[in-house]
Amino acid sequence: MTIAVRRWAFFFIFLFLLSGCSRTKIAYNFSDWFLLKRVNHYFNLTSEQESVLKKNIESLLYWHRKHELPKIIEYLTQLKILLNNNLTFEDINWIKDRHRGFWKRFARKAAPDFSIFLPTVKEEQIQHLKTRFAEKNNTLVKQTGMNDQELLEETLNWYLGTLEKWLGSFEPAQKDKIKSLVRVDSDWVRIKLENRRFFQSAFIDLLRSKKTENEIHGQIIHWIDTPENLWLPDFKIHLKKKQDEWNKIIVNTLSIINPEQKLILREKIQHYIDDFQDLVDAGT
Repeated sequence: MTIAVRRWAFFFIFLFLLSGCSRTKIAYNFSDWFLLKRVNHYFNLTSEQESVLKKNIESLLYWHRKHELPKIIEYLTQLKILLNNNLTFEDINWIKDRHRGFWKRFARKAAPDFSIFLPTVKEEQIQHLKTRFAEKNNTLVKQTGMNDQELLEETLNWYLGTLEKWLGSFEPAQKDKIKSLVRVDSDWVRIKLENRRFFQSAFIDLLRSKKTENEIHGQIIHWIDTPENLWLPDFKIHLKKKQDEWNKIIVNTLSIINPEQKLILREKIQHYIDDFQDLVDAGT
């Protein structure tokens, strides 16, 4: 999956992961548990690490509810207006910029507490992390062994499945149009896997570096602000091309959404606006 597709996957998941309003609020209120569970999945936390991280995550989410949810509400309100018409490439760039802003602010806010935690990670936890990284790479590893037709079928199944799950059924003509747009590149799959492993190796090297909390914090902030420093040469060369390809696919896909599908999309956005506003109001 390209970076552009991951961002659009986040766009759809962000809006539609949960179907009901009350479930959205429940999920947000339990997000501290979810985040702690994800960190534990990768690091197999000790009880002391878990206790410290739990307090830090609770503080992080309090900040997010107070400062970021209002920005997300504003963004979704603007997005709902944009969807009255077909999205343009400029609209897509605006959406991507907003998403980058959300993630960057969240990562920067979390960086100090994470920098305190990382020096406490032991070698056995690093080995556990390496196993989890290998598991995370399984999909890309599997895709590197596919021929072009198998890779195309997997990509189409994922893309069409995602669209239909959140926008309702697509008509045969719509599906045919989407199938005519999607292209795959086995070299790009290999390049993505190599680049992911490069980042994973750099992160593990940081864990073993014996750097101070301040040094680790500086390195994390550097990666957040300049992610291109974790891109291999081949990845840098191909990334812009692949982003442009998927932007074109997305623009053309959204241009064939029918009025009923647009209505479903706008209604679900409004559900999220209402739910997030309730969460903001409950925290004041």
